[in-house]
Amino acid sequence: MARVINGTLFVPVYNSTGNPGEWNFTGASYDNQADATGNGAADLTVGFLMFIQATDNFLATPVPGVMHRYQLTSITVIDSITIDGTILWDEFGPEVDQPTNGSYAIICEPSYIKTYGTPPAVAIYPNLPPGADIGAYVVDNRNVKDRNVVTRTNIEGATILENQIVFENGFGNVQLAQANDVLSEGTTFGVVASGTILNTAIGYVYIENQNIDGFSGLVAGPVYLSRTVAGGISQSLAGFVPGEHVIKLGTAVSATRILWQPEYDYEF
Repeated sequence: MARVINGTLFVPVYNSTGNPGEWNFTGASYDNQADATGNGAADLTVGFLMFIQATDNFLATPVPGVMHRYQLTSITVIDSITIDGTILWDEFGPEVDQPTNGSYAIICEPSYIKTYGTPPAVAIYPNLPPGADIGAYVVDNRNVKDRNVVTRTNIEGATILENQIVFENGFGNVQLAQANDVLSEGTTFGVVASGTILNTAIGYVYIENQNIDGFSGLVAGPVYLSRTVAGGISQSLAGFVPGEHVIKLGTAVSATRILWQPEYDYEF
């Protein structure tokens, strides 16, 4: 397995783009004490994560030990240690606080499946704010682990809505699922977790077993993938025809909640 790419990025100033949670910066300085390739900043790519010390919106002062997670959405490599870039808020809900200007941030590649951050230790990078490494782990425990979500790219060709059912079609990509799609026992199904995912954008998707709220009109019993509505659900197998796939998505435990346990049952 390749060595993890992580280090620090000193950003002089974060400039709001005017879009919620989006900032850009220029002339940021990268440091990786464990550079395995010798490529320096050229190893950084879109999708890398940044954990940045929070500045309180009202007090305009850095908040001790609090780091927020952002994703690098564009990058221009100036030289081996210097980049310009754009970042986007990568936590649930609207952005709180703002990035701290003139500070050292953690920059790292995400883990392959869960997209956890892979932060280095503050002991290796003493310019980081005290507790930055622990702060990064706290953010991921709350925003990734506890919610059992993954980030995926929408390739549907249209916006996908919260609580619609999707399936993975290529690594890291999802589109709306329907019982007459090309599916198999190895297909991974998910539920859009928060808000909408615009076409070609990255969003959050529930994959693992858990209780998911936000549905309506359910009755206690099994829930299946719809045969007539892309991304929809059904509690009946009426109307299924040969060649369509019976996908049990889980069990309705209330009128609004599904115990999400997707499994491929059989081809009709």
